[in-house]
Amino acid sequence: LRMLRAVRFASRFALEIDPATQAAIIDRADRLGGVSRERVGQELRRMLGDRSRVAAAELAETLRLDLSILGTSRLDEGFARLGSLPTEISWVDGLAAWELDRGTADPADGASRLGKALVLSNREREDLAALLEIREQILGRWSQGPLASRKRLAGRSQFRGALGLMAIDAPEVHEAVEAEFKVFEREGLSPKPLIGGDDLLEAGLVAGPGFRRILDATYDAQLEGRVIDRPSALEYALELGRES
Repeated sequence: LRMLRAVRFASRFALEIDPATQAAIIDRADRLGGVSRERVGQELRRMLGDRSRVAAAELAETLRLDLSILGTSRLDEGFARLGSLPTEISWVDGLAAWELDRGTADPADGASRLGKALVLSNREREDLAALLEIREQILGRWSQGPLASRKRLAGRSQFRGALGLMAIDAPEVHEAVEAEFKVFEREGLSPKPLIGGDDLLEAGLVAGPGFRRILDATYDAQLEGRVIDRPSALEYALELGRES
C-alpha cells in the first residue's frame, strides 16, 4: 500500500520519487494486487478527488500500478478527459474520465469490474454506470430523441458530469447540448408530476400494469408542454386509459 501512497503524496505535493524507489515500485507493482481492495479504493478516492489527479494517474501508470488498481492495461494515450474536468468534482467523475482516457471504459461492465476492484458502494457503482451510460446516450441519440426523453435524461443527477466527459470527443455536440441544458434548467429540471396514481383511481380507472404507461406518457406530455395543469393532465391520462 505504501507504493500507492507514494503516488498520492508525490502528486499532491509536487514531489519527485527517488529513482531507486521508483525502480523498486515497478519491480514489485504486481504485489499491490494482494492488498485489501478496500484500502486500494480508499487511496484512489483521495487521489482522484484531489486537483492533482492527472499527475497521480500518470505516475500510477508510469510505475505500472494501474493494472493492479483498475484491473485493466492501458489501451489509449493521454489524459485529455481527466485533465479537462473542473477542479472540484466527485472522485467518481475522475474515475470515469480516467477509464475513458485509458480506452477501457465500457458502460456494460465497467461499473461491475471497478466495483469489485475498488469495493465501490452501491451509490458509487450506480453513479459510475450512469455517467458512462448517459455520455453514450448524449453522443449517440441526443439530437434524434424526443423532447421529453431529452428532458428526462437532463434531469438525472449525473447528467452534468456525463456532459463534461464528452466535451473532448465532440465539442460541437457538447456546446449544443449544454445550451439546451441551460434552457431546461431555467424552465425547471424534473418538475413534479401534475398527477399520480391516486388521481387515476379517483377518476375511475382500474389499477393495473397500464398505470405506469399512462403516468409516464402523461409526464412526457407535461415535459413537452402539451399539458400545463392538473385538469389537462388528468384529461390526457383518461383519454389514454380509454384507448388501452
